[in-house]
Amino acid sequence: MAVFTNNEPYLKKDRVENLIYPELVGCSRCQGILWIPKVCRNCETAYCSPCIKAWQLETNETFRCSNNCSQFMERGTPQAILHILSMLKVKCRYTSNGCEETLSYNGLETHEEACGYRLKTCSGCQQEIVKRDFQSHHSTCPLVSLTCSECDTVYERQNEQKHTEIICLRIQLRQQKQKLTQLENQVNSLMKNINPSR
Repeated sequence: MAVFTNNEPYLKKDRVENLIYPELVGCSRCQGILWIPKVCRNCETAYCSPCIKAWQLETNETFRCSNNCSQFMERGTPQAILHILSMLKVKCRYTSNGCEETLSYNGLETHEEACGYRLKTCSGCQQEIVKRDFQSHHSTCPLVSLTCSECDTVYERQNEQKHTEIICLRIQLRQQKQKLTQLENQVNSLMKNINPSR
């Protein structure tokens, strides 16, 4: 049986500016703040949804409560816990990238999905760029692949000058010759089917 290793909490306690009742809003698995909490019906122990999913992915088993309950049966999260969570003020997870936002627990997910300081990977250089600067970088990155609208040739932006009009026309001519050859082959094949004696 695989041993579950605690992943880093989705929501670390040090991101919360006004942490109250930490014993009520802490996940029993990752020790972070509960994120999309699920509660064991048998013993009332609360866990983060990501912790439950991580357990199931790592062990290929149904989630087991850390209090050795015979079976983890989920029940609705108590209103008291949801109320405490709703009062928390949380720093955006992209603070290290420059985001200075502090948000309510309930508004955190929406903000982080759209945060301008979230990292995106450039398809050219594979560098991670903050979302707000990504378009500017991506539109000038020399390693980004471009596709010629005339001949469909793919090349890196740094080689754009090498894809001259003459080269493009040669490629288009070659493509047309290939299409013509394919058409001739198809016509010949049809003619053989119509007149098998040929």
